[in-house]
Amino acid sequence: MSYQFPPRLMQAKAAAHYLGVSASKFRGLDLPCRVDGGNVLYDRSDLDAWADRLPYRDSAIESPFDQWKAKHVES
Repeated sequence: MSYQFPPRLMQAKAAAHYLGVSASKFRGLDLPCRVDGGNVLYDRSDLDAWADRLPYRDSAIESPFDQWKAKHVES
């Protein structure tokens, strides 16, 4: 089935595709999952959170979260 938007819950193959990683790399990630009967499903918000935690290649580049945190959170 083809979607115009990513579904909220995805099986492993679709979740790996959503993240842009191979199925074998995806199996090695320690991601939370949900279970519906016999289906193991990955929540799009958990996948997004994993991707958001990845560092940028150039450490001089601040993530949007770091920029927001610098403006809004007191140290």
